Amino acid sequence: MMSFSSATSSPAAFALDVQAIVRYVVAMRRTRLDEDVTPLSEFRANVSTFVQRIRKTKRPVVLTQRGRSAAVVLDVSEYEQLLEEVETLRDVHLAEKQVAQGRGVPHARARARVSAALRR
Repeated sequence: MMSFSSATSSPAAFALDVQAIVRYVVAMRRTRLDEDVTPLSEFRANVSTFVQRIRKTKRPVVLTQRGRSAAVVLDVSEYEQLLEEVETLRDVHLAEKQVAQGRGVPHARARARVSAALRR
């Protein structure tokens, strides 16, 4: 879990960091609606071809059933990256709440804790 120093940064600075992370996540390979939305029946008939395309392009495929979105198929590495980014955003959100509640740690104390932990 991340910890931030209330002595060196304001909650506004953390909000900017979150916005930068969100921009990065949004920049992830976006779905092309003309190519990446597919009926489930077509996917079932050509699974191998779709998996190859997903691995190559790193773009998700949205599967539809009866004309409505039903599932998303992602490349494993893209899925893992997405999970890591979500975890980071949750940590940043928690840190922002802690700083807003006055539970931040001064930089010198945080640095001393990290240094002590690294020496072990």
